[in-house]
Amino acid sequence: MRRFFAVLLLSAALTELCSARPPRPPRPPRPPHPPPYRGVPTVYLGPPELEPDRAVLDDRNLFRGRFDCAGDSICYCSFAENMELAGTPFLVLVLHGRSGSGNDNSRQLANPAVKSLLDYVRAHRIKAVLLMPQCPRGRYWVDRDMMRTVVALADAKSREYGVPASKQLLTGFSMGGGGCFALAAEHPGRFARILVVSAAGLTDTARTMRGSFYIAIGGADRAVPPANAERMARALRDHGCPAVLEIIPGRDHLDGGFAAYRGPARDWLFGRRP
Repeated sequence: MRRFFAVLLLSAALTELCSARPPRPPRPPRPPHPPPYRGVPTVYLGPPELEPDRAVLDDRNLFRGRFDCAGDSICYCSFAENMELAGTPFLVLVLHGRSGSGNDNSRQLANPAVKSLLDYVRAHRIKAVLLMPQCPRGRYWVDRDMMRTVVALADAKSREYGVPASKQLLTGFSMGGGGCFALAAEHPGRFARILVVSAAGLTDTARTMRGSFYIAIGGADRAVPPANAERMARALRDHGCPAVLEIIPGRDHLDGGFAAYRGPARDWLFGRRP
């Protein structure tokens, strides 16, 4: 009998030991909360073979410069077109996609916006300054220091050419489009019209934005789902910002960019009817 109870007690002890849960390892500390907008730019890198148009690189009106702001420095290119015409010019701040990043002061000219907008202002005799800064590699337009620098650059050029607030425009492709939304949230009303191509933003930032928006995206874009652009356009309208949405059928991320900058978005940007 004693042996029976001993076996029973030993069996119960072994059962309890086997069913006991091992102690949980301590939780790793939570990473710090990222600064606003960091980590949300489009990750699409663009095709490596995309190069600036040779006609743009060789254009006699192309100006290359460097701008310093609060210890930061940025390369930029610009075109000042039809300056002989009467009246004040437009200023168009053009933000490139990720593949245009660097410090060669040339890669940003491969942005689908550049040649298209240059051809447009020349064909329609529009007095305009096209301003194309270059984001250094490893940084993003949505970084606060980059936003501060590009706005300071736009301010400096607006003073130089006497551009009023009503004629200061902003456009961006891919990562540059994300930068447009970040700038609109950080500097509400700073730009009269904002053309965003192949990009979407954070819908909860729409409540601080001011101005008029045009969002164009390819219907077959796999880097930025068109549904994201639809949600952003709806959020802007819900917070009182006029927002045109153009979904271009059958176009992917890059093709959608080229198609958008050849379509009615250009007329809208300059306040002209197609």
